[in-house]
Amino acid sequence: MKYLSNTKLSTLERCRVASKVCHASQFEMDFWTLASFVLDPSAQLSLDTRFDLTSDCASYLRYQLERLHLHESKIGDGELRRRVIDQMLCLGLKEEAVALLLESESQTNPHHYEDSLRACLVSSCQGQGNPNNTTIKLVATNMIAEGKLWEGVELLCLTDKVYDACKYLQSDQHWDSSLWLAKCRLGNSSQILHGKEELAKVLAKYCDHCVNTHQAKRAILVQLGQRDYVTVLDLLINAKMITLAAMFLQVLEETKEMPDTSHGLVLSEEISLAYAQRLYDSGNTKASFYYCDNKADEKGGMLKKELEALDARNIEE
Repeated sequence: MKYLSNTKLSTLERCRVASKVCHASQFEMDFWTLASFVLDPSAQLSLDTRFDLTSDCASYLRYQLERLHLHESKIGDGELRRRVIDQMLCLGLKEEAVALLLESESQTNPHHYEDSLRACLVSSCQGQGNPNNTTIKLVATNMIAEGKLWEGVELLCLTDKVYDACKYLQSDQHWDSSLWLAKCRLGNSSQILHGKEELAKVLAKYCDHCVNTHQAKRAILVQLGQRDYVTVLDLLINAKMITLAAMFLQVLEETKEMPDTSHGLVLSEEISLAYAQRLYDSGNTKASFYYCDNKADEKGGMLKKELEALDARNIEE
């Protein structure tokens, strides 16, 4: 506790340490650990594998490639080999996939002929601008309609229709797979702006699904890892995590990471009002009035008058 009273500590560091010292929930400890990682590089924190889905896209892709190449070193002619090839095709590793497809031998691999044809198809795909892409996309959508989801997804990925592939995965309830593909491909796209826009759409739908299935905490950590701080605040306040939202808002203001947008301003006021009410309800009237006076503008003044009137009635009674 003496450490926490150090005035030189940032609010972010206090929150991270306090979550551990005060035995907060696992989610709150994870939240402040991840927040420190993305907002304070000087903290030199390292994240374990529990945070894979929340890592930035470049790091996430690196983890996935390391895992894929580990599996590649152990493959034979069985199911693992086919899974590795399938992942390579989804990740756009065409040359490596073709090399594995051509390694198969007719005597030992019953899929030798199919693999040879796949190698020809992959080699002929040149991504955007290929005149054959329209045909390939038509075949892909027909496959998906017939229940061959992953075969269609691979074809879409070969023609760089990754966003379409993600949408099909989400429509078929393959939510984690859609996030995996989006972070690996859209988040690392050479068309940076376009890829980021599409990634944001996939993430938004993924997080909506998490919220609708009572996994709001998962959605919060995923968006925090993507440094989408306004969405994190939105999710926190909608999940009634008012204290956590207020503390994170203060951190964002201190680190100058809170966007100066109309939505950001409205959200800041909403959080401050809710926190002022929470403080008052818990008996901390002084702190409540501070938030009313300094954090919530005109509506804060109105709330303060309501609370003062409530105090007066309570005294009379």
